[in-house]
Amino acid sequence: MRAEIETSFGRYTALISGAGVTRLHFPGAQHVCINDKASSARQEKIARKLAEELQAYHAGDLKRFTVAVDVSGHTAFRQRVWRELKNIPYGNTLTYGEVAVRISCRSARAVGQACGANPVPLLVPCHRVVAATGLGGFSGGTGLKEKLLAWERRANTA
Repeated sequence: MRAEIETSFGRYTALISGAGVTRLHFPGAQHVCINDKASSARQEKIARKLAEELQAYHAGDLKRFTVAVDVSGHTAFRQRVWRELKNIPYGNTLTYGEVAVRISCRSARAVGQACGANPVPLLVPCHRVVAATGLGGFSGGTGLKEKLLAWERRANTA
């Protein structure tokens, strides 16, 4: 099912399967997000939880997303990277190389590619991964990455 979720940050668009959120688009993002299938009670429950968590995150009341995500159609390597990203504490960052070491991978570039392919940014916090020499990339744009990191640092010290 497709869900439109209003937050203080703007309107998110999500695709949700019976297993979890399969795609999350930031407010203002250009995307094609078509899903005209009827929704199930399970999908509706996931959509409600996603809405609650996104609103709480933007209010500074949520540090870790627990809503179910469904990344089952992706490679085992990407899934391994994304699981590790969920361990990066709110308001903190790791480099692509540090994430690579944590998952016993020799390629920071491969970790960066997995971050770039993340279909559920924010829920799997790829914005918390930076380059060794700077900010690095982000599917939502580097301006948004800077904004999210600054938001988390401020909320973490409040």
